[in-house]
Amino acid sequence: MTDVYNAILNELEARNVAYARKFPPYYVSSLGCHMFNIMNQQKGIYTEAGLKVNTRQHIILVTVPGFGKSFWLRQFLENELSLVKGTKIGCTFESQMSEAGFVGTAKFNSEGVATESPGLCRSESNSIIGIEEFSAITQAVSQNYNAGLDTALLTALDSGMVRKRLAAGKIEYQTNISLWTGVQPARYELSSGLARRFLFLLLIPNFNDIKQFKLNRRSAKNVKTNTLTLGKLKAALNTRYDEIMKKLDKVEFDRTVYKKLDELDVVHYEEPIYERIALGYWLMKVKEMPKTLTVRMDPEIDALFENEKGDRFKIKRGTQLAQVWALVQDVGRINELKLKNHLLDFGMDWQDASDLIMTLIKLKWVKKELNGDIVAIRNDKK
Repeated sequence: MTDVYNAILNELEARNVAYARKFPPYYVSSLGCHMFNIMNQQKGIYTEAGLKVNTRQHIILVTVPGFGKSFWLRQFLENELSLVKGTKIGCTFESQMSEAGFVGTAKFNSEGVATESPGLCRSESNSIIGIEEFSAITQAVSQNYNAGLDTALLTALDSGMVRKRLAAGKIEYQTNISLWTGVQPARYELSSGLARRFLFLLLIPNFNDIKQFKLNRRSAKNVKTNTLTLGKLKAALNTRYDEIMKKLDKVEFDRTVYKKLDELDVVHYEEPIYERIALGYWLMKVKEMPKTLTVRMDPEIDALFENEKGDRFKIKRGTQLAQVWALVQDVGRINELKLKNHLLDFGMDWQDASDLIMTLIKLKWVKKELNGDIVAIRNDKK
């Protein structure tokens, strides 16, 4: 009988990683949703409008280079010292991926015979897939991307039913993969079909975050994984997998969940994201799996809901502008040259940095003084 949720977070804290209780809770919740979905697609204990609910919680972490897009994937998925690899939960870690490599394709060979090249969605159909760089995702959620998105990618992440007709033939299969990936800050359209299928996490680092990452990196030197503790954790994950598959008969949502969603003014098509946060949390949190799991609010879920709502709002507003504002707001006053040099470290080019600073000046969030300092003049933190 183990609280797997806190056991995982405690293990990450023991590794001296930065922000072990900021982002990992969402990945732990996604683990619970992933296991539950495999069972639910078989047994159909959780339905909506007569159909089985697909509970996979796909995650995109939006942040600048060097602040965790691949770090969390490695902690959970990469090898035997990761938290999930080697358990009953299938997982794989890829450095980069195209849309064809994800859902698969079909083509003619040298003899003119049509052959299928299966993608990860088929070859790892019950796995959690971590992809460090997924160009198709980056393009698809960008506001500047106008080309038609391949519906096979959409359905693979939504219902899990992949249907794709190509010149060489038709691809059709069911997948239960959960996708964890990351993208760099840009302007993203969260009302798009693809973006609505993702939980978005956002880290716009200020100077305090930069310092914290630096300190944690240094303190993590020579910290070795306690293989005995890790073995017990993986055994607990295997037990939780079996409990979800064999013990759970029903899931019900307490009215407190929807009271909170109404308070946050969450639109109906984003409600499933928050439902899955809470569902996955309790699937991993309970020490012993009941036959009927009641999903209700508690202070931790409340904080997870608030953070997700805030992150989605900031992403809609524009993450690159938020990056410039975060640095200025953090110190109140900073020389323009120093500010631009920091933005270069975050992968922003000089012209973009100049344009964004000018935008903040026009918005009257900052002013530029004669000595070249950029000064914050907006007091609120919205």
